[in-house]
Amino acid sequence: MLARVWEFETLHGHPNAAALALAIKDASAKYHGATGREWLRYLVANRISLEDLIPEQIKQFVSGLIPAHAAGQVERVARRFALVAMAGELATHCKLTGWAEGEAVHATRKCFAAWMEAFGGSGNREERAILAQVRGFFEMHGASRFEDITAAINQRVPKRAGFYRNGIKEGREFLVLPQTFRKEVCQGFDEKTVKNVLIEAGLLLPGNDKKPSQVVRLPGLGSSRAYVIRYGDEGE
Repeated sequence: MLARVWEFETLHGHPNAAALALAIKDASAKYHGATGREWLRYLVANRISLEDLIPEQIKQFVSGLIPAHAAGQVERVARRFALVAMAGELATHCKLTGWAEGEAVHATRKCFAAWMEAFGGSGNREERAILAQVRGFFEMHGASRFEDITAAINQRVPKRAGFYRNGIKEGREFLVLPQTFRKEVCQGFDEKTVKNVLIEAGLLLPGNDKKPSQVVRLPGLGSSRAYVIRYGDEGE
């Protein structure tokens, strides 16, 4: 007994989804084996022709499934879904499923769309997590742990994270001290990856020497390196 993935939402006479799942489990335990053996015979007999066909079909399936410039994570998962779709279509071609042609592809597309929605889109999840953490850092500490770099008198700022200034072009710029950047802004992530993500997002402003940090004159510290991050209503 083979259940159609895209029809699992249909209960097929069962009182609820749990009962249907249990019926599928019981039936597969009772009738398993015969279809699998026929499927393996087909694969072995046609292994040479399938060697080129399957990768090409997977490529076509993925190209029609994911948006351009999707993250590598999304593409890798799409390829796994594509393999399932191709296996289903081949099994249907061998008259092993009882499904209509194209049904496995339809079901797989629907499952992938559900996965994509749960994943949060076609971008890289780690990049989104990094940006969320950085924004959270400034939402929490932007008004309390940064000194005004233009202040005429010394300020008492507990656990100082750096300085702030009005941006040269727009928004407010935070000059984050190196240790704070490494230990707090990058906490839990690879430092190099964080820098690359922030630069790509236009939040981290590299120096004239193309390094991620800039050499700036800071009150009481002289010429020092700091990570200049543009953040605020105008700079986001």
